[in-house]
Amino acid sequence: MNTFMNRQSKAYAIIMFIIWPFSAVFIGISCFNSKFGRNLLVAAFVFLGYSAINTGDLERYALRYYETSDNKLSFLFDLVLNFKVGHFFTDFCAILFSVFKNHHIYFAFLFGFYAYFLINSINLLRLKIIKKSNLPVMVGFIAFAFFYSVLTVFNYSFHTGALYFLYFLLQIILNENNKRFFVFIFLTPLFHIGLTPILLVPLFFLLFRNKTNLYILLLIIFTVLSQSFIIKTFQNNLGGNNTILEEKYDSYASEEGRGRMQTRYETAYQSNNSNYRLFKDIKEISNKVAIPLLLFVFYLNRKKFINDKIQLDLFNISIACMAVTNLMLNISQGERFYIISGFMVLGTYIYFIQKNRFQTLRFKFVIYLIFPFLLLNNLVSLILVKYIISSNFLISNFPLLLFGS
Repeated sequence: MNTFMNRQSKAYAIIMFIIWPFSAVFIGISCFNSKFGRNLLVAAFVFLGYSAINTGDLERYALRYYETSDNKLSFLFDLVLNFKVGHFFTDFCAILFSVFKNHHIYFAFLFGFYAYFLINSINLLRLKIIKKSNLPVMVGFIAFAFFYSVLTVFNYSFHTGALYFLYFLLQIILNENNKRFFVFIFLTPLFHIGLTPILLVPLFFLLFRNKTNLYILLLIIFTVLSQSFIIKTFQNNLGGNNTILEEKYDSYASEEGRGRMQTRYETAYQSNNSNYRLFKDIKEISNKVAIPLLLFVFYLNRKKFINDKIQLDLFNISIACMAVTNLMLNISQGERFYIISGFMVLGTYIYFIQKNRFQTLRFKFVIYLIFPFLLLNNLVSLILVKYIISSNFLISNFPLLLFGS
């Protein structure tokens, strides 16, 4: 199908979506260059949410939805102001959508919101790509577009907040009139209080601007900081204040919390199937080896950034994201921040490689080594999706689910 869609083609696509919502995936991807095509992909996520199985975190969100149905917004805002709630956005939406008394509608909105920021973040980079791109650019774009796996929507609050953050971070870098985006980016913790440390990235950007050496110094400092120093700092500043921050510290960062999380991850790894274990292994290689190596290749070619402000900003922001990721690795569940730094590093690669001839890069052989891991990571994540999505997403539609329940 052509990327350009006339009125008749759009009408056929809408009819197809009503009859078979899964068709929006194929039509949306083939017409990604058009706003209509991208909206179709968002619509596909809406149906994915509506038909989602209550598994993992979604089971907890469904329960929370019904628990908050009698709450008032004033009560929620009071909890936020007193640092008593960690997932403001999902609780806020639960109260708004409680009028339907149907968590499937609530999920449909949440998934659509997630998709909007995922698809438009990818599109921000696509708009910067030369139309007649070479193979290294296209391979990089595929790795970038699927790095944020569909799996992450089922661990909703953190990854949606991270997407929200990345979208406005890219807006700040790629658009000259960017001051207004800083207002939005600092709202990121409203999605998940655990994302508060990532706000260091825009702060460093405001302070350091184009001084790459300061970002590198920051990366070194955050990497070598001892875990005991960080944990002690948290203990001294959070002890006894009875807020959501202390609750998160006790659950994830304290010695007991880290032990519980480690046991939980090891049990999940051993009890799941071979595809899941392969995904976790490939993901670890991608996060801890492939992405840092790619960032190091940029550093070795840093002289090529000097005359292009966007390239330099993307590079510096990627270093800042990696610095915060390394900082959070000293705290339980810090691995989740890899998705932010990885997304930015791959975004930097796309912009960088289409501005510079691949043949002129220093140490380009490293790229040949790391991209198979990144693409395999994409492939296995797509395979795993089949275990957590409902068959209704593949074969049903809204009317059938609405009147069949």
